[in-house]
Amino acid sequence: MKIYILRFDSRPSLTRAFDTLLAAPDVGSCMIESASQRIRFMAPDKAAEKLVERIYRGGGLIWCSRHPVVSPPPREEYAPVARLVRASV
Repeated sequence: MKIYILRFDSRPSLTRAFDTLLAAPDVGSCMIESASQRIRFMAPDKAAEKLVERIYRGGGLIWCSRHPVVSPPPREEYAPVARLVRASV
């Protein structure tokens, strides 16, 4: 799972890409930043790469960055802190 940031050269390109992402069932979250002509979305790697390629072929995509989603540490790693807080109360 990654977060993708796409930047476009025009509003029509931005709008087409946003419509494509909204229609995609694998996209977990999608946000449009119209002032900076960017879209941020989150999806599984394989599905997202296919979507980015499709959007690129449609024209107007000038930048794409990918950022891995970092999972929080397992719950047991929080236990010592919780015990410490309870012990000091």
